[in-house]
Amino acid sequence: ACAALVVRRRHPVITASVVLGTLLLQDVVGVPRNGPSAPVIYVLLACYSLGRWTSWRAGLPMVFGVVVAILAIPVSDGGRSLEFGDVTFVLALAGPAYGFGLLVRRLAERNAELERVTEELRHERELVRRQAAAAERARLTRDLHDVIAHSVSAMVVQASAADAVLESDPGRARASLREVTDTGRQALAETGAVLRLVHDQDNEPGLDPDTRLTDVEALVDRFRQQGLAVDYYLDGTLD
Repeated sequence: ACAALVVRRRHPVITASVVLGTLLLQDVVGVPRNGPSAPVIYVLLACYSLGRWTSWRAGLPMVFGVVVAILAIPVSDGGRSLEFGDVTFVLALAGPAYGFGLLVRRLAERNAELERVTEELRHERELVRRQAAAAERARLTRDLHDVIAHSVSAMVVQASAADAVLESDPGRARASLREVTDTGRQALAETGAVLRLVHDQDNEPGLDPDTRLTDVEALVDRFRQQGLAVDYYLDGTLD
């Protein structure tokens, strides 16, 4: 019976059957049934294993069979009728052990479900994080495009103007080249500011540009000075 308990997790029904068979046959090998108390422990563990490691459809009939078989032992030995104390003792032996096994099984299943839900939440959180990172990269790409595109366009216009008047008006050509230099430096500064936003993860700054709506007039004037044709019309105020 003790050896059968080794496989109680994988084969709880077989374990209970072996324990019960051992109790029924121990008198055959000369061990009185009313002598040792160790079989009580075997029955407790067997009934607990039925509740813990198998479904109630298979475990409950087996526990019922264990109870009936144990109650039949004194009747078969001495031919006496069952007493209330006998029934109470056997039920108190098998019932709580089986019920405790069911409780532990339910708690284990709930823990497994919680682990599964936790893993799903972790996966969803990682997916949301990746989506947020992709959206942030898209915003950075737009910011870089906005910063670099107008600066490069202005530099191309100024360089073309300098090339056109290089021989006829060297002074204007030098002024255009200075504009190219200033625009390039400004583009580098703005690009560096955007890139610093990527690396600054602790403060998590926003990606709003330094230029605000109230600076639109100065921005238009700067584009015009760089040689770009800009039409600007304001209906109302920017305050």
